Amino acid sequence: MMEWQPIETDPDDGALHLRGLWVTHNRTGARWWEVIAGRVDDTGDFVDHDGNSPWRKEDYSHWAPIPEPPK
Repeated sequence: MMEWQPIETDPDDGALHLRGLWVTHNRTGARWWEVIAGRVDDTGDFVDHDGNSPWRKEDYSHWAPIPEPPK
């Protein structure tokens, strides 16, 4: 079973991981959990799977390994 870990324990090893954060909408106060697959590159920056995430490495609060695909 996949379990979320505190971001401080992320190995930053260049492997693809899931990263999650709570987002709060500025105007409405709506809150949601957002998950992005990505990795930390050679410069130490977080690069998401498609290059479109508005979040920075320091925005994420949790990480998890990518689970095995269904069989």
